[in-house]
Order: sequence, then C-alpha cells, then structure tokens
Amino acid sequence: MADVDDIIIALIQCDIVWEERDVNFIHYEKLLREVPKGAHIVLLPETFCRGFSISVEKIPEQEENIVLSWMKEQSSHHGFVLCGTAMVRDGNSVYNRFYFVQPDGVYYQYDKRHLFGFGGENQHLTAGQKRIVISYLGWNFFPIICYDVRFPVWIRNRWDANKGYEYDMVLLCTNWPSTRSNILEKLIIARAIENQCYVAEVNRIGTDGAGVSYKGLSQIVDFKGDILSKAKAGAEIIITTTCSKSLLTQFRNKYYFGPDQDSFIICN
Repeated sequence: MADVDDIIIALIQCDIVWEERDVNFIHYEKLLREVPKGAHIVLLPETFCRGFSISVEKIPEQEENIVLSWMKEQSSHHGFVLCGTAMVRDGNSVYNRFYFVQPDGVYYQYDKRHLFGFGGENQHLTAGQKRIVISYLGWNFFPIICYDVRFPVWIRNRWDANKGYEYDMVLLCTNWPSTRSNILEKLIIARAIENQCYVAEVNRIGTDGAGVSYKGLSQIVDFKGDILSKAKAGAEIIITTTCSKSLLTQFRNKYYFGPDQDSFIICN
C-alpha cells in the first residue's frame, strides 16, 4: 500500500467477558463491522480475548494460533490493521503479547516488558526483552502494553542525526483500573510531549472477574499533549481520529529537541 500523510486510527472501547475467548470474538466481530470506512489501524484493549486473568493454566497450547488466525481473518476481511494483546504460550513461557496484524497477513509481535507486580502478573508471565518499531504506510509505530507507559526510558523515542526520531506514534493497549484513571491520563500526555509523537491508547470498560472496574476513557493525544479524541467513561464506543504526518514533521522541525538527548540505551 502507498504511504499516507493522514492516517485514521480507531479505538474500540468495550467490556471483556472474563475468560471467554470465543464469546468475546463474537462481540468483537459485531463491533469491527461498525468501524467507520477508511480506518487504517484499529486497536482492541489489552488481553482482549479473556480479560486480565492470570490463571495461565487455563490458556491452551494452541491459544496463539487461534488468536492470530482470528485476527488475520478479521484484518483481511475489513482491510485495516488490527492490534490487540493476548496471553499466549511460547515454549515453556507465557507472554502478554501485542499483535499488529496487517490485511495481507503480515504481522508483528511485542512481548510486554514491564509485568505488573502489584497485580501478580510477574509471578505467572515472562517479561519481553525487545523493543520493536513497526513501519506501515510511511509511519513508524511503537507498541507498548499498559504498565509499560510508566517507564519512560523504555519508551524513549531515540533520535539519530541521519534518520531523525525512531517512531511517530505509540500504540498503547491497556486494562487500566478506574481508581488510577487520572494517573494514566497524565502519563499519556507526558509520553507524547517528551517523545514528540502521537499516542493512541485504548482501555476496556466494565468489571472483570477479579472485581476490578474500568472506566475506559480511551484517547488519542498529539505531539503537543493535546487530546484529539477521547471516549466517554463507561461507554461501549468506537472513536476515530485522523493524525497528520506533515503536522508532526513541521512541529519536530520547528522544535528540534532530538539532538539534545542524552546518549544511552537500555542494556538487558
């Protein structure tokens, strides 16, 4: 596909039925049919298949194949990239894995780096070790998952004298509880400003099987920290926003902070 200057991002904010993958698939299929025509990338919440359940013993060996097959089918049928995360088995480990699935079947994956110790995620899952940047339609995307947003060093938009910034947009899938919604909103804005990039964040609504409630408040923020679109609290809704590569480039060219970065990288 040809590069685009304006890219349309859609966020699907909805409830998730606890540990019922196939039931959730059916509901998402209905919602995906309602995504406005022309959308390029659609984001589903973190652990969209089963909710944020750490009962990993219930995850079958074939989970990744089932999830990827479904995502590929939906992406191909609708003609947009489909993103979301699922807990899947890979060898002897279980990962909270982000998928970026293109209509042509090509896909990319990122394993959640920062496991939520407060919620016991680190006791059951394996942390990822690699950052990835995904190029699509002339844009560079940086996927992260929920708790990752608290760690600016991991997310840092590295600058190169020849290539400029590493990425243009953060894609963030979350299951972020209502009690800390105000914290997430501030973190998203901070990450957008400090990295001179867009941030697209989708969250779930409802109450999960562990009794944790979620407001949603999914949103897209621009490189100045301005909110371009925000979903109503508690509503099942699809929001879409058009993001401009030329406006981002103009802003970066005017306020060229990249060359002043400290030079360091994370060593695993």
